[in-house]
Amino acid sequence: MIRYKQYLLKIILFVMALSQMEAFANSAAPWVGVDFQGFACAGEHMNYGPYDYANAEHRATKLPIVESYHFTREVQQLLKGKSGTVVGDLVYTLQAFPNHYKALSSLTYYKIINIENKQWPVTPSVECYFQRAINFVPADATVHILYAIYLKKINKVNLAEDEYKTAIELMPDELKFRYMYGLFLVTQKKYNAAKEQAEIIYAKNYPETKLKMKLHSAGYWGK
Repeated sequence: MIRYKQYLLKIILFVMALSQMEAFANSAAPWVGVDFQGFACAGEHMNYGPYDYANAEHRATKLPIVESYHFTREVQQLLKGKSGTVVGDLVYTLQAFPNHYKALSSLTYYKIINIENKQWPVTPSVECYFQRAINFVPADATVHILYAIYLKKINKVNLAEDEYKTAIELMPDELKFRYMYGLFLVTQKKYNAAKEQAEIIYAKNYPETKLKMKLHSAGYWGK
């Protein structure tokens, strides 16, 4: 009888520990905001994580198991799933690592590929995954850049510009971000603003020349 009670107590403590872990996980990376249809973002609870993709320790100790079973090269390239469907593996990866850069990029391109035929078997929407990632690690500039790319692709250009600006505020010395923002501004015909970014990066010998070439073609760079 005593052994049975001890066994029962262990089971209860184990269940309580799991509940506390789940509660912590969901409080650490909750679903926030609404999608572009006006519906509240809501998704499944996390069974593993959440962990920070930008955290070196998390990447070293927690990421390998996720990528081995859920985010292989074939999943990243949207060719086939590893432990389930491509979408299922992407979703699991982002549940565990909300700001997983490559998984966010793959999910973005999966959405773009399927926009025209209106096949989108993922709930919540892509914007919800980005909002959750940003809420999880607000200072992760790379996530803001990736979100800007997604927003530009779905023609939410004003929101995209806000995300580019946020990324640059967070990492003003990251020339690649300024270069990408400059190219975005050119597409919006905001040439003077694009030139400002170009002057900053090329004064520091940034190697990629596409931005200055586009500005030159528009009459805003050199002769």
